Amino acid sequence: MGNVETVGELLRRGKAALQRAGVPDPGVDVEWLVAFVLKVKRLELVLHRNRRLSDEEQRRVDEFLQQRCRRIPLQHLLGTVPFLNCDLKVTPAALIPRPETECLAQIAIQHLRSLSEKGVLRALDVGTGSGCLAVAMAKAIERLRVWGVDLSGEALALARENVDRNGVRGRVELRESDLFERVPPQRCFDLVVSNPPYIPRSVVDGLQDEVRRHEPVMALVGGEDGLEFYRRLADRARGHLKSGRLICLEIGDGQEDAVEAIFSAKQWRPGARHPDGAGTIRVLEFIRGG
Repeated sequence: MGNVETVGELLRRGKAALQRAGVPDPGVDVEWLVAFVLKVKRLELVLHRNRRLSDEEQRRVDEFLQQRCRRIPLQHLLGTVPFLNCDLKVTPAALIPRPETECLAQIAIQHLRSLSEKGVLRALDVGTGSGCLAVAMAKAIERLRVWGVDLSGEALALARENVDRNGVRGRVELRESDLFERVPPQRCFDLVVSNPPYIPRSVVDGLQDEVRRHEPVMALVGGEDGLEFYRRLADRARGHLKSGRLICLEIGDGQEDAVEAIFSAKQWRPGARHPDGAGTIRVLEFIRGG
């Protein structure tokens, strides 16, 4: 990538290199990487455009750019992502938390805050992954106790780091479990949340390299039609949810009618449908009857 002497030159050359590699949003990504190395905020880079980099700074930026050109996700290079009021560590062990899941977390927190019961509230995060939902809920509501379950031991190790990183140890319990397998049958919750795998198997090969090559397939693929885990949740979640309480689910683009049909067939009452910022329905609520 050549010897770049100033921040401004590096931003231009780095953007061009990422563009050639087919990286989405190359200008934004190079700004994040340069800001990370220089230890400044991305929006402050304009103040540093004429700053000369040291040899070590140049070396680190060039190394990051080469990795990003190989389509290693930006979040994996930076090591952390903001998620609502949390700072989360990210690794290839779990999905990178996304804006749609922030939407799910916000809806869950709002619902829990609306409950009038006194004392401790309990929530279950099925397929906790990085722990983003469990940690965000626990951090936002002090009287909440959260169970997070996941089949991946590597994901749970990452989730434990994020529990400690965000100061909610003692309020989040993590267990290795295939959905509800290791959740005691007598344990009932005020809310169940899940961002399950929902991508049809046939779609995986067409995903961006960042997702297809660097995120866990187990956390992406929901069977042949993408709906396998919704069927399992609809069938088994009732036994762990108090009567009249909600299960809140993230879904894939265009899956709302199919998922609603699955839950309605199991006697769940449909609740609200929540769109993302682009108007696409990405979160569904279902109510457990008596």
